[in-house]
Amino acid sequence: MNCDNKKDTWMKIFALLISLLYIFLGSMHIAEGMWADTGLAAVLFVSADMLGGLCLLVIGVVFFYGFRELNSGIEEGIAFVYVGMIMSLVFMLVYALVGAGTLMDSFLLPEDYTGWHISDQLRPGAYLGIPVFVAFLVWKDRFTALKQ
Repeated sequence: MNCDNKKDTWMKIFALLISLLYIFLGSMHIAEGMWADTGLAAVLFVSADMLGGLCLLVIGVVFFYGFRELNSGIEEGIAFVYVGMIMSLVFMLVYALVGAGTLMDSFLLPEDYTGWHISDQLRPGAYLGIPVFVAFLVWKDRFTALKQ
């Protein structure tokens, strides 16, 4: 199957860019977890979270594999992009729920959260989900189990 139409071109570009972002930020998470000072960590809200970094790397590899197959003309690579989108959205939802729980806790027990700010909850897994969510909304009509 050939995937040279315009929609697939945009999906290839999206898959490549988002995979590189996930892989880069996942690697930064792991590097920070191994006590490496990357210098960009504070600016990008990257914490020393090796397991979170591993999750980001897995999502990035799924997106990259989808890009690689789409770029080779294998239309089924779109399934990897969709799976990467679902994984990304689930990861973003988890971070949003944790952030909401921490925010509620800060109102209930304010003495435990002196010096805490809501931006302390911001993580790459949360903000990388935003462009994925937008892409999901744009391409939601393309999700189908049947080949038409």
